[in-house]
Amino acid sequence: MGGRSASTRTGRPRGDRSAWTTSVYGTISVAVVVAEYASSSASRLALLVLGYGASMWLAHGYAAVVSTERETWGSALLHSWPVAEAALPALVVVGTAALFGWPNRIAVPLALVACLANLIAVQVAVLRGGGRRSRQRIAATIALDVVAGAVVLAVLTLLR
Repeated sequence: MGGRSASTRTGRPRGDRSAWTTSVYGTISVAVVVAEYASSSASRLALLVLGYGASMWLAHGYAAVVSTERETWGSALLHSWPVAEAALPALVVVGTAALFGWPNRIAVPLALVACLANLIAVQVAVLRGGGRRSRQRIAATIALDVVAGAVVLAVLTLLR
């Protein structure tokens, strides 16, 4: 079907897995937005995450159309959906925090955990079809996620 990514009922990759790799850096960049704006109100943080996810999605769609990778906006946006999906777990957490008045000391760590869980889920789904070495690649990727997360948090802590 024209290279469009098919998905399972869970929305995870099947078929064209390359589209879902954008969810990896989308998730990491959403986590950086959450960490950077952690002192904002939960409602402002929810708007920031929503705006960031939507702008990344539109930018990817635009790039796909102008590069002629995709012929129509519809197919470009469908193919680019994984980068928007990356914002959803954090958005659900900070949106819920805004609705129920949770303090940021609870909402921000939960949003970052949601980003980490999403990152691992996408990576496992993408790597799972990689043959015999899938388990090794998944374990190595998760270890790298933990190290990268620790580095990001250390840098953000040092900058504050």
